[in-house]
Amino acid sequence: MKAIRSVISLGMLVLFCFLLFSCSDNDDSVDDPGLEDYIRQGKQHLINNEAHYAAKQFEKALAIDADNTDAQVGLVLAGPMRLFNFVDQVISTINAISFNPENNVTNEQFAPSSINGDDINAIHIFFIEEIMPEIARAEEIFPQLMAGPDFSFELEHYGFQITGEDLLSYGGTFDKTDLYMIGAFNSISYAVVNLLLAHDLRFDYTQLAIELGSGGGEKSTLETIDMIMSLIYDLFHSERFPHFLYLEPGSGVESMNITGLAIANGFMRMVDTFDSLAAETGPQDNSPVHYEDINGNGVYYKGIDRVFLGQEIDIEPTEVDVARQLCVDIADAFYESSTQDPDPYEVALLSMADFNDLLHLVGVLPIELGPLTIRRFPGLIKLNVGSFFAHPSQDGLRRFLQLIIDIWNDPSLLFE
Repeated sequence: MKAIRSVISLGMLVLFCFLLFSCSDNDDSVDDPGLEDYIRQGKQHLINNEAHYAAKQFEKALAIDADNTDAQVGLVLAGPMRLFNFVDQVISTINAISFNPENNVTNEQFAPSSINGDDINAIHIFFIEEIMPEIARAEEIFPQLMAGPDFSFELEHYGFQITGEDLLSYGGTFDKTDLYMIGAFNSISYAVVNLLLAHDLRFDYTQLAIELGSGGGEKSTLETIDMIMSLIYDLFHSERFPHFLYLEPGSGVESMNITGLAIANGFMRMVDTFDSLAAETGPQDNSPVHYEDINGNGVYYKGIDRVFLGQEIDIEPTEVDVARQLCVDIADAFYESSTQDPDPYEVALLSMADFNDLLHLVGVLPIELGPLTIRRFPGLIKLNVGSFFAHPSQDGLRRFLQLIIDIWNDPSLLFE
């Protein structure tokens, strides 16, 4: 009997403790015990550069609390990272095939594909099922998030990696200003995926592995590019894949329309980044996008304070307005002829020099190239890029890539 009374007493004690903690209103995670865990795990996946797994955890958090700001911010951050993860995988695969002397690829190892013009577009299916969901989800959530109150999202590291190296890296406390920039990256990622979906990508992709793996030994970057250029040229003249890189007959035009608008939206979000940053007050030390508060008064001073877009990009005070106006001009050029054209009665053209200025500004180009013209296309110095996406021709990217191949083979075509 004494043992029975001890068991009953212990049971009553456990029940009392359960009721005590259940009645407490100090811990929101008690009602939804998995919420904070999902957020924490999602953040860790972002730190580890694992966008797909991060998105899964943040979606689980939203299933518990549909208005959870941390989960929404996390999904926006996962969007562009997903495309970089894919590019990283492609480059790693190419490196493994082409740069490993013991990994020579032969026709016996990779039997020719049976793909023909009537088969489904396997590459499209991969993008639709594996890449697009996170990017499209980020595009869906971004405007909702930015329409609400400001937020604070702590993340010690966030970056876009290729072959283990950060191309761009951020970390600290993300707020609306920072999300405008990440939203810009996501919009450009959305454009890239839609551009690929707009075109017929059916070809014998095992042939790429055969070409890259042939010959043995380590290949230089130029040799690898030359192989890819040759392969594209052969595909353009292949009787087996006559529709390669023409627009998809069903959805190609719509995807091109989306591509143009997404590029324009991306550059307008960069304009919003500059404007939001200029309105910020207070300490800037822990913000991924921040200005250098020279006089320490917590207010942005135009023409005096330098602007930092993460760890890799900094803009001199005198160039901030130039950068902002450049984004406006590029956005207007891509909005041209679209449903969101801000001025349908004026044609907004894009100069090649605009891209040169942009690349120079972010440090991609070490020198100013000046305006370039191409003899074969006299009007290329001023491009109607908006019309290219709003009213695309059926040959899609073929003409552009053929031009790139021609220039690769004969660089003198660049100059008059």
